Amino acid sequence: METIHENRCAEQLVKVFQTSLKEAAKLSITVCPIKKRRPWITTEIFEQVNERRKVKNNIMACQRNACQKAKEILLNNQCQEIEELEKKNPQLMHTKIEEAPRKYKTCSPANVIEASDGAIVMEKEKLLERWKEYICELFEDNRPPEYPVAMREKEKLPILK
Repeated sequence: METIHENRCAEQLVKVFQTSLKEAAKLSITVCPIKKRRPWITTEIFEQVNERRKVKNNIMACQRNACQKAKEILLNNQCQEIEELEKKNPQLMHTKIEEAPRKYKTCSPANVIEASDGAIVMEKEKLLERWKEYICELFEDNRPPEYPVAMREKEKLPILK
């Protein structure tokens, strides 16, 4: 009985604290008015534009959710069909797998790369220069020149002299 009474007191204290905090915030924090971008826009027009924006965002969110649900249902149906075909007709199953949409897309050419010093390169001329530098680094051979083993053995053979 005492814990229920203590919980109610604690809840009341939290509510009192929240309301007093909100009132203090209203008094101390000033709200800056939004600057009008165009002088002919009245507050009434501004409110209408904001209301339209809210409705539009809500509609777009609903459409996005509906599309995601429809896509999920389609993919689930395709997966079930593939699982059923696995037992009945494996060849048809493979064709269905090929028809199924993939999550990945083909890669586009790199338009941004990292220079040897770590800087980001985006300009076409610098990109080409960096690729040239990179290829030269890949095929650079700093090993000391040596004779192949076969050449050294030929020099030792007396018949070849």
